[in-house]
Amino acid sequence: YAKKTGMGWVTTAVDSDCSLWAASLALDAAGNPHICYSSKYARWTGSAWKIETVNVGRITTFALDTNGNPHIYSGSKYAKWTGTEWVIVVYKDGPRLAYSIAVDPAGNPHIIFGNCSDGSEWCPNPRILKHAQYKT
Repeated sequence: YAKKTGMGWVTTAVDSDCSLWAASLALDAAGNPHICYSSKYARWTGSAWKIETVNVGRITTFALDTNGNPHIYSGSKYAKWTGTEWVIVVYKDGPRLAYSIAVDPAGNPHIIFGNCSDGSEWCPNPRILKHAQYKT
């Protein structure tokens, strides 16, 4: 992780034991970094990185809600931190190729995902961009 300060870039090691597929970064209201990567979620506590395994998949997208709680989407799995525990939901017909997630003020996740133009589940270059909203 790297942060630019008045003195230049300051870097810290987040995790020395990971096989990185993809990573996403978000900052909470206090400016603390939260990172989602390779089935893991890390957050800066102010003095150290706290790392947890969240079994949703290796390629994830995530966002923080207004309370600073993470919401993660990967494949057809959606996970959210309630403040005390991870709740993971598997959507049988959920979007598989999710590119980005955002959480509205009511706590509902919105996902941008791609579908293949031929209707198949997997394709190297999705042709149709779609939006999905889940109301909790």
